[in-house]
Amino acid sequence: MIDLIKELTESYGPSGREEEVQKVVLKHLEGHIDGHRFDPLGNLLVWKKGKSDKKVLLDAHIDEIGLVVTNIDDKGFLRVEPVGGVSPYTYVGHRVKFPKATGVVYYEGETPDEQKKNLSNLTFDHLFVDIGAHDRKEAESLVPIGTFGVYDSYFHRNGKYLVSKSMDDRIGCAALVEVLKNLKDPKHTVIGSFSVQEEIGLVGASVAAYDFSPQLCVAVDVTDSADHPKGLKRACYGFGQGPCHKDQGSSLDKPQEGRRDVRAGCTKIRRVLPKGSFDFWRHKCRSPSKDQGRHPFGDAFYTYQIRPFAKRNRMPRRCGRRGKIAGELRQLGTRILMP
Repeated sequence: MIDLIKELTESYGPSGREEEVQKVVLKHLEGHIDGHRFDPLGNLLVWKKGKSDKKVLLDAHIDEIGLVVTNIDDKGFLRVEPVGGVSPYTYVGHRVKFPKATGVVYYEGETPDEQKKNLSNLTFDHLFVDIGAHDRKEAESLVPIGTFGVYDSYFHRNGKYLVSKSMDDRIGCAALVEVLKNLKDPKHTVIGSFSVQEEIGLVGASVAAYDFSPQLCVAVDVTDSADHPKGLKRACYGFGQGPCHKDQGSSLDKPQEGRRDVRAGCTKIRRVLPKGSFDFWRHKCRSPSKDQGRHPFGDAFYTYQIRPFAKRNRMPRRCGRRGKIAGELRQLGTRILMP
């Protein structure tokens, strides 16, 4: 699984440009699924047929945060806007990778005082990207306006931890791939949704299940870690403490019976995971579709999130996780789908 995570995280796939990562997913799922297709928005949907008429959808978003080129000056320097929730501070001094070029990000300032002022209140108006172009014409030939870029980083195994860009949420994609590869003769039809454009507003996931109407959805994503200096005081989760089940703040309320079932399932799962605790919040799902008058997942749909991977933000944004989670995730997926 480590090789799979490495290949996924090092692939280029900002929001709206996820094709390279989708090819990696399909390569690893070859011979393990009954079919796949792309919906009009670009979500990759795969499935394994079950014995019943019920359907379970597993979702992990396949895109990553990044930058988009919005202007180029006469000297060939790029001006950019964020794609997703990106802080300008995480880019300063770091490399960004475009399909045909690599650049370095820095902030402007004509005097030391102006540089200090800009750095203290940094915005994307102050940033520029140097790709080594001599003028606008050369820059446009390599990185035209509208080109998307991502962190130029590499995968590294640091003892028991993994360090890389785009762990959010390629680690969830890797979990889905492993579940689908190891799932044999499922009781219910299992759909894997590798959704697009999550980082810019849950775009892909909000429509991914219209054609399937599953009875249950499990969203697999990362969550913050609270076991570092000045971590969240009201949070009890951290590295090596097992997954979190999110059950908070929803526009689509779940019946009490559904909550009890999920909590009971989590109790069983917890016996095979590292010692730790679950956090129970209600998943924030999208409001019912106004144009179709129903929730995209059908009338009898309940959605829950499982966040198996803790992360710690770095500069640039990187996430770590214990390598032994691979076997635990397979057990987790099996217990969810084969009750």
